[in-house]
Amino acid sequence: MKNKISLLTIIVFLSVSLSGLFIIEFSPQQKLGETLNTIGLSLAQLIGLIMLVTNGTILTTKIFRTIQIGIGFLMIGAIFKIMHWPGASIILLVSMFTIAITYLVRFIYKKNKIRLDVLKLLWVLFAYIGGLFILMHLLPPEFGNLTHLILWLAIIDFIITGIKNKTLFKQI
Repeated sequence: MKNKISLLTIIVFLSVSLSGLFIIEFSPQQKLGETLNTIGLSLAQLIGLIMLVTNGTILTTKIFRTIQIGIGFLMIGAIFKIMHWPGASIILLVSMFTIAITYLVRFIYKKNKIRLDVLKLLWVLFAYIGGLFILMHLLPPEFGNLTHLILWLAIIDFIITGIKNKTLFKQI
């Protein structure tokens, strides 16, 4: 049931994004269209990510605690960066590497790997290591679009596989 609600929510947010694209194309209100497009895509992606995490097995592993700590420090580092406080870069560096390396170790030790597992690993590596390189100006900001693409591929793969296996809307 939760996947049905998540999927419907994703469709609604993608509709908001699509309406933003129509406004950009056919209306003089460019800013409104860009805002709707950005908000719609961002929220659809967030719901998709939540759907992937809640349906995955990582929440039941011991390694998830390390990832949670890394995410906590990532938030602290982001606050430091926003406030221009010293130490922000090192906190971000350590937390992003911690999350990426921890997830990589989990992937290596996972017994049964499917295409979705590879896509999620690629997303984590591109999001955290790539994000770090973008913050350090070693990669252009446009590189972040590849991260979005990989996440959408993972979400679509999860949905199509779930529909094909008749497990997407199965009661848990």
